[in-house]
Amino acid sequence: MNNKTPDKRTYKAPVKNAAAKKPETKITKKAAPAKAAEGSLRAKFSKFNFKLKKQRLKYGSLATVMSLLLVTAVILGNVLVGIVTDKYGLKFDMTSEQRFELSDATIDMLEELDKEVTLHVFMTEENFRSMTYGNEMAEIMYGYEVHSGGKVTVNYVDPVRNPGFVHKYESIVEISNGSIVIESGEKYRALSLTDLYYWYDSTQTSAVGVSIERRLSNSILYMDVENPPTAAILTGHSSVGGNNLAQKFYEANYNVISLNLMTDEIPDEVSVLIECCPTTDYTESEILKLEKYFKTYRDFIFIAGADAPKLTNLELLFREWGVEFDNSLVCDSQYRVGGNYVNVATVATATDHNLTAGFGTMKYVIAPYSKPMTIVPISSDLYSVTELLQTSPSSYAKVKEDNATIESYEQAEGDEVGPFSSAILTTYSQIVNNKTVSSNLLFISTPYMFEASIMESDSYGNMRFLTNIINEFNPGVTTLDIKSKRFTDPELEVIGNDLSVMLVLLCAIPAVIIIMGIVVWYRRKNR
Repeated sequence: MNNKTPDKRTYKAPVKNAAAKKPETKITKKAAPAKAAEGSLRAKFSKFNFKLKKQRLKYGSLATVMSLLLVTAVILGNVLVGIVTDKYGLKFDMTSEQRFELSDATIDMLEELDKEVTLHVFMTEENFRSMTYGNEMAEIMYGYEVHSGGKVTVNYVDPVRNPGFVHKYESIVEISNGSIVIESGEKYRALSLTDLYYWYDSTQTSAVGVSIERRLSNSILYMDVENPPTAAILTGHSSVGGNNLAQKFYEANYNVISLNLMTDEIPDEVSVLIECCPTTDYTESEILKLEKYFKTYRDFIFIAGADAPKLTNLELLFREWGVEFDNSLVCDSQYRVGGNYVNVATVATATDHNLTAGFGTMKYVIAPYSKPMTIVPISSDLYSVTELLQTSPSSYAKVKEDNATIESYEQAEGDEVGPFSSAILTTYSQIVNNKTVSSNLLFISTPYMFEASIMESDSYGNMRFLTNIINEFNPGVTTLDIKSKRFTDPELEVIGNDLSVMLVLLCAIPAVIIIMGIVVWYRRKNR
């Protein structure tokens, strides 16, 4: 055997306990995707995807900016509305009855007001607003300040903390908690708290609205009356409805007094006498006083009524003035109110007369429990007799015996057939010292024509008729035809810059807009 010895120069002895050498790992670089050919479908899709991402970013940013601008505009708008509200009284009445708004007649009067007027309210504003319909009345008074250009000022006075201020006015007018004193210069008018409400009935136990605007507006007009006329309500004959009519003339800025002709003489300053449904007859001495009064060319209002019995002396006197009464009760089977036969509707017959102005062709005057009146001829040419109101042809009269009860109000055989007169004006005129002077006697068939529930209705002309009477009998007095506000719905709390409205405008709406903007931005960002 030929054993060769390894060459020492090339031989390497193995190393003991050495770790085995790991094989090297070869790293290969991934090739870049091939670039799509220009004009290919892949290239077009890639370009469209890039534009879409860029467009989303553009419109998302634009939406965010627009949302921020809108929020800023709303906040600035609310601040501007607050400034305008404080300075110019900008408010929005969102109630169906416009319970916070002033009538056009009041606004026109306030815009022409040329003197300073203060409304002293004897209660704190907080307590006043907390009363039933107090918020409405406070806002109505605020409207007087706004529409008068600051000539009317509302001054709330705490009677407990300011007894001296209260005492100053107690010597002039009657003051109670919640009273309002209207003051201008040296003239005053006072309204009690009950005067401010519109009551359901004469018991004044349930308020169904407010009469504050009618009372305040006519009281402010009183400040411009230099020599207010005097109306005298005749008493002493168990009259019906006299107090109600006295209140109406007082509200119309007349000085109102009471007279009993059995004991009193008629003062010279009295311009109109009012006898409201007497239930006992006049004596001869009282008749003489009336005749003497008529010769002084002054006015007289006589209101009859089915409640009154036959009044022989008075009816003889009035027959000389062309008017005759029947001891009956007027009913109507067709033209009636509320299904009640005695609530008859009348229409104006002298449509061109000042006393029937403003009725319109379909404006009825309601005359409940009327006594029939008819016109009788007068031989003298010095008298002119004008029928103002008349019942319908379907009306009829039921004879009303003294202390007897009418069993049925339906028309029966023997009932007198209408129409009947419900208002008649007789004027006696003469020329004295080259000047025409006259006496006016107005006859009305019922005192219930001027009940509050009828007067306040927009459907009837009763309020307009009384307003015309007051203005016609003394041209120096102007009264506004303003109805009370009746609230048939629950009291609402939303008005103008009320706190709840401001919270919604300043907080809720901007917050909703901000949240919506954030949601839109977030959704677009994560698409």
